[in-house]
Amino acid sequence: MPDKILIVDDDAGFRMYASRLLEQTGYIIVMAGDGATAINMARKENPDLILLDLVLPMGDGFMVMQRLKQMPALAQIPVIAVSGTNIEIFRRRALEAGAEVFLPKPIKNDVLLAEIQKLLTTKTATAAAGKKKILLVEDEPNFRQMLETYLKWAGYKIFIAPDSISALAAVTREKPDLILLDIGLPGGDGTMILHKIKANPATAHTPVIMVSGKDPAVYKDQSLLAGAAAYFQKPLKNEDLLAAIHKALGEP
Repeated sequence: MPDKILIVDDDAGFRMYASRLLEQTGYIIVMAGDGATAINMARKENPDLILLDLVLPMGDGFMVMQRLKQMPALAQIPVIAVSGTNIEIFRRRALEAGAEVFLPKPIKNDVLLAEIQKLLTTKTATAAAGKKKILLVEDEPNFRQMLETYLKWAGYKIFIAPDSISALAAVTREKPDLILLDIGLPGGDGTMILHKIKANPATAHTPVIMVSGKDPAVYKDQSLLAGAAAYFQKPLKNEDLLAAIHKALGEP
């Protein structure tokens, strides 16, 4: 699928010029004319790269970058900052704010295309190499699909196991960075799997987060004593689970 680029500029002429150039090169283009719309479009479209003017109505480009860096799902999107004024001052401020590249206007076509290709190639390679793997062990299809969709959105690579037998095989085969483990499973409950994971030197340090609809008075202390990094009772809040995953993986 072609890469998607969000062009943010209040100059309609520049937006159209840049969109025609990039569409001819094979990119998918979405656009915004002000800072507030830029943030909303980034959330909605999850672009692969943002071409961002720094002088904008309704929140300048520096505010846009600050807001994006505060959102885990969008913080890693590469930004090419552009401006036709205050070139040297804005270059320094843009790079300090998190832009990967600063280009002064008017922008040369070959320079813009080369910087975009370089950033997208680096982003693809980094994502493939650095994406953390989570093994999701859950037998309930709807809950499993909801978690899988959310965790992929959060940037993780997800593997699925619907029962205890396939879960133990997947732990050995996939070597996940974290295991999200239901307790009530066909073929043996999750506490049995947890004990086996912690008893194996090769997997003992893999963090395991337990999730269950069963009585926490019975299973929570038992799971934590067995080495679980956290315990969640169904139904759960996605943002609380994500915070626990970040903590268990040592992520900011």
